[in-house]
Amino acid sequence: AQLRLLLIEEDGANRTAHREVHRRLRQAGFARVWKVRDLDFAHTAWQRGGLRPGQLTCRQFNRRNPASPLPLQCDDADD
Repeated sequence: AQLRLLLIEEDGANRTAHREVHRRLRQAGFARVWKVRDLDFAHTAWQRGGLRPGQLTCRQFNRRNPASPLPLQCDDADD
């Protein structure tokens, strides 16, 4: 159980496969902690055990960095 954080780029074409991967990650003790969208992709971050104290959600990060030239498009919707 050495892996703690996993970043995934997900294209929009294969949602069924993404759901299966997400299910397996949850079974392995991971929680999706960020989901960010751009033009055609979603980028998800999975961390074993979920966010730790002091770690920010995507929306919290945006609120703390309002002057960012490229605000993140956070997507907290469930799979």
